[in-house]
Amino acid sequence: SLFQQEVAKRGIPSAGYHNLSYSHSDADVEHTLRAYEETLRVMAMAIDSGEIERYIEGEPVQPVFRKI
Repeated sequence: SLFQQEVAKRGIPSAGYHNLSYSHSDADVEHTLRAYEETLRVMAMAIDSGEIERYIEGEPVQPVFRKI
């Protein structure tokens, strides 16, 4: 949830996986890498604080498929 939230704030839609194609420019790749670097810093702060929930805005993402 936190990863998806933070990369989305930086203009990178993510469903938890990565898709690259030849249509992505070097600038697109650089933008993505910068967004990931910033996102991972936020995630590290959240983990170090022990209060990850405090960093998540809204409801955390829930699994789509659940065991009954």
